[in-house]
Amino acid sequence: MTLLAAAVCYSILVPAWRAPDEPAHIDLVYQLSETWTWPHWSDAQFTEGVANRARPTLPQAAEQVPDHRPSLSQLGGAAPSRSSNHVAQHPPTYYAVAAAPLAMIDPLIPEDPAGSAELTVALLRLENALLVAATPLLAWALARRCGAGRLVALTASLVPLLLPGFAQMGGVVNNDNLLVVPLGLAMLGLVAIADGDDRRRVAIACGGAMGFALMTKATAVFVCVPATIVVIGLVRSRGWAHATRTALRLGVPMVALSGWWYGPKLLREHRLVPSRLAEIRRDLPGDSAEFGADFGHWLGTFLEWTSDTFVSRAGIVEVELPDWITIATASIFVLFLAVAALWPSRPAWPRPDRPTALMLVSAPVAMYAVQAYKSWDSFSPDAGLGPLLNARYLYAFMVPLAVLVARGIHVLSRGAERFVPLTLLVAAGALHATAAVEALDRFWGVAPGVEWVDLEAFVAWSPFPPAGTVAILVMTSLAVCWLALTTVQSTVRLTVSAS
Repeated sequence: MTLLAAAVCYSILVPAWRAPDEPAHIDLVYQLSETWTWPHWSDAQFTEGVANRARPTLPQAAEQVPDHRPSLSQLGGAAPSRSSNHVAQHPPTYYAVAAAPLAMIDPLIPEDPAGSAELTVALLRLENALLVAATPLLAWALARRCGAGRLVALTASLVPLLLPGFAQMGGVVNNDNLLVVPLGLAMLGLVAIADGDDRRRVAIACGGAMGFALMTKATAVFVCVPATIVVIGLVRSRGWAHATRTALRLGVPMVALSGWWYGPKLLREHRLVPSRLAEIRRDLPGDSAEFGADFGHWLGTFLEWTSDTFVSRAGIVEVELPDWITIATASIFVLFLAVAALWPSRPAWPRPDRPTALMLVSAPVAMYAVQAYKSWDSFSPDAGLGPLLNARYLYAFMVPLAVLVARGIHVLSRGAERFVPLTLLVAAGALHATAAVEALDRFWGVAPGVEWVDLEAFVAWSPFPPAGTVAILVMTSLAVCWLALTTVQSTVRLTVSAS
């Protein structure tokens, strides 16, 4: 509930169209809701409605609000423009899910079902907030399935709140938001299989979740790494016959759901994910970087950018937390992950055990390594190319990451475990408050620092009526208070029961 409230709050705090590739994602959703046809990746065009959207300068003051905010239909509708849309290489699942509500209300309210263009963006952002709302619950369930105690599971459910960027990304329009739940369910199934659950429906459901994730975005392919580890473990523990049977139960539904999309592209284009952006980067001039000074320059910039985009700049590109907060948060996060994955398995230490932890961490580590290689391979000082990885891609595996960080925290806090949940809640509140203040100052501030006129501008520019905007802020505050109260109650109850 609190993560949902935070994502909804960021959905109105960030001006429309300002998130990474948000206009392109909204355009595909709008196209699909109006035409129910999917463009080819090589000739996809923006619609006139999205291409002609307003691009106000920032920051925006209250007196700059126009008397009339046109709808996408009034801006040109779904007619194709001359501008290319570079994200049409993705599978259509996310866009169909997001377009369905717009298409359903279209017959009820002709012409402009969602009102102004900004209100359309706001409604789509609310859908995205709902997509990530189940993350804490899945983190709790995965931790318990790994054998963790209730206190560790409670900590795992709080970890997603530690990253303002995760809530920010949940509050904007982006196809990464649909990956979190199916990949969390897939990891839940893989842990169950590795733990000896050989029921057919568990493996088939796990493979279906993997296939659904692949039909959302190709980066979900990294879930095949832990799946392969589980199958190899079954070969060693149960024999080839059982491992092969499990592999088929995982692989057949996965291929059935996603093979029809990627197979033809591989045959025709010789690539799983051909895209315009890849073609543009391939044609850019410049010499490749070499080891030495170039490598040091790339590595420093790559680490700085990935930590920055992982902690805070995922959904709010122009706004970042102070460097020392970003570096400290990212470093502590990595420390807990390393401890969780490498700490020995003993009855006295919190679960998951080390083999399970290594399996859980394999997917995000593989993703990060591959993206680092791609970044270095395309890095060219002459062409001015920097690192290509936005670490928000790692949010797809937020559920297993939350469980691992929870284990790492409790391993290092022996003797003070009962203070961990409340400490995390306080830290999360401080990080989100800092991010919100920075966003208010950047997008709505007319002078350095946050003043009353900034809040007036924020409310005036909101796509919702002023009463609705204030209600969202009040509900967010109430959700935080509710989470604090329930966290204290749960911690006290679990501590008493453990003693």
